[in-house]
Amino acid sequence: MVIAGDIDIAETKKAVKKWFGEIKRGNEVADLKFMPVTLSEKKSLYFEGNFAKLPEFQMVFPTVEMFHKYQYVFEILGEMLGGSKKSPLYQEVVVSKKLAPRVFSYNSSNELVGEFSFAVRANAGVDLNEVKVVLDKGLENFETNFDESQLKRIKAQLEVELYRGTESVQDKAFALARGNVYAKDTANVIK
Repeated sequence: MVIAGDIDIAETKKAVKKWFGEIKRGNEVADLKFMPVTLSEKKSLYFEGNFAKLPEFQMVFPTVEMFHKYQYVFEILGEMLGGSKKSPLYQEVVVSKKLAPRVFSYNSSNELVGEFSFAVRANAGVDLNEVKVVLDKGLENFETNFDESQLKRIKAQLEVELYRGTESVQDKAFALARGNVYAKDTANVIK
């Protein structure tokens, strides 16, 4: 439980005891272990639906769990690859080949494991095999088209998001609770 705001601590402790004191502590719950994944082979799946009118390509790789020291590295990589009109994937898929109106690349780190995703909802009639080839070409061009100014912009954007995520008392309470539950450290948000 997190209680946030301008409170009288002694009065608040009395109120918590009054409202929740009769609830007995539950059984200990063992922490789940992180589940790093290694892939021994590629798996390709496809699904055709009656209602989907546009083809969509997704490629997903395992990454690190929430609060891992490399979590932000993957988040920055996702933005660098496909987060702007200057990014190499956007330039290849959207500008050069005109296969889709947008391209997405992002990291999603969760409690036990993370995933890095590429997604392209292609234009009608586009072959997804062609999307894969062009996406691979964009990835190959990443190193040669690396833009230091874009990296600085993304780092600044992440810093702004950190501060925005703790602007209100409610935001601070959620940040404290999330740090306590997932990182065993309420102060994790400032580290």
